[in-house]
Amino acid sequence: MPRPPSSPTIPYFPDDSGDRAAWLTRQAGLLRSGHVTAVDAPRIAHELEALVASERRELVRHLAAVMLVMLKWRFRPDGRSVAWRQAIAQGRDGIDDILADSPILRAELEALVRRAYPRAVRDAALECGLPASSFPAEWPFAVEDILNGDM
Repeated sequence: MPRPPSSPTIPYFPDDSGDRAAWLTRQAGLLRSGHVTAVDAPRIAHELEALVASERRELVRHLAAVMLVMLKWRFRPDGRSVAWRQAIAQGRDGIDDILADSPILRAELEALVRRAYPRAVRDAALECGLPASSFPAEWPFAVEDILNGDM
């Protein structure tokens, strides 16, 4: 990539190849200052795609956490506690935050639940001391129950 001119408003990081934050800051500065031809468009596109993938992974983590407690709630009713309710509430807050910032991911919820469910089953089996085969092969609740069910 050609080296853009340095200026007080467009700092150049001479060795930013290993410094993602510096590179991102430089690219943002170039865009803000109108130096569009100097930006690394393919890498910016890659970084934006990586950001969306990161949000999906975070959403799957929150979904799996809520699903885990919902499974424990169903299969270990003797263990129900305020802590479980708090874990569900906190997981739902995380899901809500991500969906508020990236509402387009709501369209992917069914697929992300399918991705999260095996993780929830694995962890529920470990925590409940049950074989994974004790749990349904597919998520037994509606996606909407994860987002704002009764528990």
